[in-house]
Amino acid sequence: MEVKANRIDNENIEIEITAPKEMVDKAISRVYQQMASGQAIKGFRKGKVPREVIKSMVGEEGIAAEALHDLLPDVYEKAIEQSKIIPIGEPEFDPFPTLKAGEALEVKFKLQALPDFELGEYDIIPVQLNREVKVEESEVEEAVLAMRKRAAEFAPMTDDRGCAEPDRVTINYEIKAENAVLVDNREGLVLRMGEGEMLPEIENNIVGMKPGENKEFPVKYPENYQNPDLAGRDTTVTITLVSIESAKVPEIDEEFLKKIGNYADADAFKKDIEKQIRLMKVQRHEQEVGEQMIQRMVDTTYLEVPRKLVLDEIQERFDRYEAALEREGKTIEDWAAAQGKDLDEMKDEEYHSARNEVKRRIIFDRLFTQENMEIFPQELEMELLQYAYRNGLQKSDMKKLMKNREFLAHLRTEVRERKVMRLIRGRVKFMDDPAPEPKTDTETAKTEIETAAPADGNPEGEKE
Repeated sequence: MEVKANRIDNENIEIEITAPKEMVDKAISRVYQQMASGQAIKGFRKGKVPREVIKSMVGEEGIAAEALHDLLPDVYEKAIEQSKIIPIGEPEFDPFPTLKAGEALEVKFKLQALPDFELGEYDIIPVQLNREVKVEESEVEEAVLAMRKRAAEFAPMTDDRGCAEPDRVTINYEIKAENAVLVDNREGLVLRMGEGEMLPEIENNIVGMKPGENKEFPVKYPENYQNPDLAGRDTTVTITLVSIESAKVPEIDEEFLKKIGNYADADAFKKDIEKQIRLMKVQRHEQEVGEQMIQRMVDTTYLEVPRKLVLDEIQERFDRYEAALEREGKTIEDWAAAQGKDLDEMKDEEYHSARNEVKRRIIFDRLFTQENMEIFPQELEMELLQYAYRNGLQKSDMKKLMKNREFLAHLRTEVRERKVMRLIRGRVKFMDDPAPEPKTDTETAKTEIETAAPADGNPEGEKE
C-alpha cells in the first residue's frame, strides 16, 4: 500500500493512499462470502450461493459499498501507522472514496494531527529507588506478632481497667451530622482494638473506656470516605462500651505452628514470612519503578497536549464511572453530590491526571515507531488466548471477537504498550547502581579519532 503524507501546516496533514487492486478484490470476496453464509436463499445451501445470484439481489454498487465499509478503516489505520502521526480529529475525505472491482482504491483526506515533537532522553532513565529490595528483621518480627495477635483467644476481662490493644470490645454507637440529624447507628458492634477497623479518631477515643461508660466527641470524616453519607462531613459520635474481652496471644510453640501452617519449627515459619514480605515488596517496588520511569518520560518530553484529547479522555473516564454506578443502581450526579461537588467541578479536578495519561500514550506511540517495533500475529494470538482464559471464553466467542475491529485495536494497544514498557524498564538506572567505569586515555583518543573521521572512514583530504 502506497502512502503519501504532506504537512499543510504545523497541525494539519493531507494524506493520499493507493490501496492495490489485490486488497480491493479480497475485500469484495469477503463480502460475497459473508453474504453467501448469512443469506437463506431457496434452492441453495448456506455458503454455496453463487456470486451472480448475490450480485443480482444486492447489486454491484451494494457489494462495493459494503466492501468499502469493511476496507476503509483498515486502510486508514495502516496509513496512520506508516505516516507515524498521531491524529487529533476525524479525517475529512475529499472526495469520499469509491471502490471498483479490479481497480486500485484511491483515498485522499485531510486530518488534524499532533505537531512533531522530540522525545525526552531515554537511553538512561534514573529513578529515585534502589535496585535491591531488602527485608529488615524488624519487618519479619512485626508480621509474626500480627499473626500471633490474629490467632489470639478471647475471654471476658476480669481486671478493673479500661480497654486497650489487643482487646476485643463490643460497642453501641450513634453518628449525627449537622443539626443533630442521625446518619448512622449500630448496636452490638464487635471490633478488635489496634486493627484499624474504625477511624483512628474514633478508636483513640474508645481506648481507656470501661464497660457501661458513654463518650461523645466530634469527628471530621475524610472527603474520600467509603460511605458517601459520611464523606467530608462534620459529625458527633456517641459511643457506649458494652463489654471488653482480653486477648491471650499465643507463643510460637508447636501447637501454634501447626495451627497456622504446619511448620516444622519457628525458623521455617519466619523464613516463610520473610519470603511473603519480600514478594509483596518486590511487587510494590516494580510498581513504583514503573510509575517513576513513566513520569520521567512525561516530564522530560516537551509537548503541548491538545485540549481536545484531554477532554475526550475525561469524558471516557466519566462514561465508565457512570456505567459502574448504574450497575449499583446509582446516578453519577448523586455520586458527585455526595462529595459536595457537581460534575463540572469533578471533571476539572480530573484534568491534570487525564492530561498526563494522554501525554503518556502519545509518548509510548512515538517510542514504538521510533524504535521500529512491530506487533507480530503470534503476539496478538497469545494476547487473545490469555484474554479468553481470564474470561472463560469458548472458541465460538473468540471467533466473534476476532471480527470485532474495536476489540482487536484494544489488543494491539495492550501488546504495544507492554513492549514499550519492557524497552524503557531495561534502561532504568537505580540509585545504588555502580557508576560507569571512566574511559581510559586510549579509549578517549579512539573515540575522538572516530568522531573526527569522515563518514567513508578515510582521513579528510586523503585520495583513493
